Amino acid sequence: MAQRVAVVGWEGDSLTTDGYVVSFFEWQTPAASLNLKDYDVWVLLPDAIPKDLKSGTIWDALNVDYVHDALLHETIIYVLGDARRTVETTIHHRYFLDWLGLAIKWDSARSTVERYSAELASKYEVTDYMERRAQWDYALDAAQNFGGTMGGSFLTRGQTQYSKYDLDVLPLYKNRYGRSIAFAVQLSMYHSGERYSSGWEVSANYGSVVLLPANCDEVADYLNSFLTCAMKVSLRDEPPPWVESMVTPGQSDIDTQLSDLACKRAELEETLSGALSVRKELRKPLEVLYQTGSALEACVLAMLDELGAVIERPTETNREDGWLTAGGKEGVLEVKGTRKVQFDSYGPKQLLEWVNRGIQLRLKKYKPIFIGNSSPNLPPDERKSPFPKNWIEQARLGEIVAMSTPTLFEAYVMDKEERLDRDKFWAKLFSKSGVLTREDVASCLKSTGSGA
Repeated sequence: MAQRVAVVGWEGDSLTTDGYVVSFFEWQTPAASLNLKDYDVWVLLPDAIPKDLKSGTIWDALNVDYVHDALLHETIIYVLGDARRTVETTIHHRYFLDWLGLAIKWDSARSTVERYSAELASKYEVTDYMERRAQWDYALDAAQNFGGTMGGSFLTRGQTQYSKYDLDVLPLYKNRYGRSIAFAVQLSMYHSGERYSSGWEVSANYGSVVLLPANCDEVADYLNSFLTCAMKVSLRDEPPPWVESMVTPGQSDIDTQLSDLACKRAELEETLSGALSVRKELRKPLEVLYQTGSALEACVLAMLDELGAVIERPTETNREDGWLTAGGKEGVLEVKGTRKVQFDSYGPKQLLEWVNRGIQLRLKKYKPIFIGNSSPNLPPDERKSPFPKNWIEQARLGEIVAMSTPTLFEAYVMDKEERLDRDKFWAKLFSKSGVLTREDVASCLKSTGSGA
C-alpha cells in the first residue's frame, strides 16, 4: 500500500507514485479541516510560513502531545529548511520546534560534512539530498529534554517505575568537530528491572523527526530536491514521450552538430582509453618499488626476464621463489618484501636451504640470489640500507648476492635506455658475495660503440 505524505507549506495538486501519494497543504489551512495524524509521513517547511499566519490553522495543532502521539504510531516527520525561526500568529508567537519536546541549542558557524551514518542516511532516504550541497550554514550544538514533564502529559502518562518514553538524537551528518548538520529525533520506549542488567535499555523504537537544512536557496528547489531524492516524485512537469518526436526551428542543425560531437567524443574516448592502457603497462615495472608478497615476486621475476634471464617459475608454495639462468650460470631466488626499514636474518638462512635442496634434488649448486623491497612507504632515495651488517656478513660467507629492488629497477631503466651491458651485469651479479649496489650496476655501462 502506498504511503500517504502531507507536505505542509506548499500548494499544488497531489502527486502519486507506486510507493507514495503526496498531498500539499498551506500553513493557513484550518486545523479543523486536516488531521495530520492520518498521514504516514509529514514534510514541514518552516521557511514557507507566512508572516500574517492566522490562528486556528495547522500550525496551532502542532503541540507536543499531538506530535508525540503521531510518533508513537510510527509517523516520520521531515523538517526541511531553517527550523531555528520563531513563528508569529495574530495572537501569539513561539519557537518553531516547541512541539518537539526538546530544548535545542544551535551552532551558527558554517561547516562541511566530515562524516555520516550511511545506515541512518539510507533509512531516512536523505543521502542524495545531502550530497547536493558542500557547505552548510549551521549545526546542532546540544539538545535536551524539557524539564520533568518531558514531552508533556502524553509521555508523562506512559511513564512508570520500570518504563518510560524518551527522545533520542541520532546524528546523520556531522562536521569535523562533531556537531550534527542533519539529525533525527527518535521516540523510544525504555525499560529497567531485573531483566535489564545495564539499567535503562531500549525496548522499542517508534517514529522520528528528521531535521534537514536546505540544500539550496529557494523553498521550491529544495522541496523538489527532497521529493525527487526520497520519493521519486517531482514538482515540475516532465515532458510527455510524444514531445520527443517534435522538432523546433533551428533544432536540426544543433542535432547534427551534437551527433558529430558524440562521434568525435567516442573516438577520443577510445584513443584515451588505449593511451591509458599503454601508460598503465609502461608503469607496471614500478611495482617492484612498493609491492610485497606474491605481487612482488611476480613483478621481480618479470623484470629479470626483461633483463634477458631465462626464468623457471616455482610450482610449490613456501619454497624457492624461482630459478634463473643468465650468462651461462644458474641461480636460485628468494624474493622478500618488508614494510620495515631492514630485513631480518631469515633471508640468508632460507636461501642456503634452497641451495642444499638444489644439490639434493637437482644435483646442482645454484648461486643464491636475494632480491628484497623494504620501506615501500618511502621513495627509494629516502630509504636506509635494507641490509644490516650481520646480514651482509652472513651473505658474504654464504656466497649470497643480495640486491634491493631499487637497484634492480636501476638496471632495468639502464637496459631500456640501451645503456646496460647485460653480459657485464650478469657477470657482476654471479661473482658478487654480499650486496650488489647501485654503483655496481652503474659500472656495467656499455662500452662506446658496442651493440645491443
